[in-house]
Amino acid sequence: MSEIVNPEHREPDPRHLQIEPHRHLIDDKVWKQTGITEYFDTTSQKRIMTLPRDSESAALHGQLVDKRISVYPMFGADNQSILLGVPNDSRTVQSSLRFIARDVVRYKEIFTQVGNVLGRCALYGLGLPGRTIERPVLASVAFSLNTTETFGGNVHLLPPYSFEHAKSKTEELQELRRELVASSYISSAVASELIAATSLGWEHARERS
Repeated sequence: MSEIVNPEHREPDPRHLQIEPHRHLIDDKVWKQTGITEYFDTTSQKRIMTLPRDSESAALHGQLVDKRISVYPMFGADNQSILLGVPNDSRTVQSSLRFIARDVVRYKEIFTQVGNVLGRCALYGLGLPGRTIERPVLASVAFSLNTTETFGGNVHLLPPYSFEHAKSKTEELQELRRELVASSYISSAVASELIAATSLGWEHARERS
């Protein structure tokens, strides 16, 4: 637990422990723009993300669930916020690249799932996650472990949900490739392999609709 939370820093509610900054799914700039918060709830022993109830992301969340786009499940709600339950080990795909690079054969399935999420967003006319809130695409999707999955994990689209309607599949994959090669962990050859997996997942989204 010490890797996830810092017991020396507390939110106003003493049951809510702050997430360590290096484990945040939402960075400070995005948090200030959107009012989304993250904390660890000691009562439920769950990691929680809150969305302001009157926000666009809160309104979109139910639509994404209905369209079977992978997002975090709703954990509860109050007058100000809706609460999402987040796996304790969740990291953005961007911050997981150093782990992915160690076992590309196994973990490229993450990118197949990323492609499936992107493909479903496009298929249902939502648009594609983009930089409208100054966030890389790979930071708009999170990865967490799941032993029931063949490769051991799942991906989820992260709030704040922000889409670009004019973006094509080719443009989205090009942007993903730029983000990958900009990382010190991913070579050009590996980036090509991961983009191919993303494209495959995208096509599967169409096949299963």
